[in-house]
Amino acid sequence: MQVRAARAMLGWSIDELSLKTGLSANTIKRVEADDQSRPSSRSTITKVKEVMEGEGVVFIGHSAAAPGVQLVRNID
Repeated sequence: MQVRAARAMLGWSIDELSLKTGLSANTIKRVEADDQSRPSSRSTITKVKEVMEGEGVVFIGHSAAAPGVQLVRNID
């Protein structure tokens, strides 16, 4: 998952994402490490995605083909 890149696009620290998701900073670090020997739960991934998508992040591709992120914000 492209969480680190999305977090950088939003200008958020690990602690800030932790506060916004209600997850521990260590959990965020594990999600970003994408360690397949210790994968994150589906509910953890879903929570991170929901919070970031609510801020305009669009996750594109998937881990096997052209993964990436875009930041889309409404300009009023």
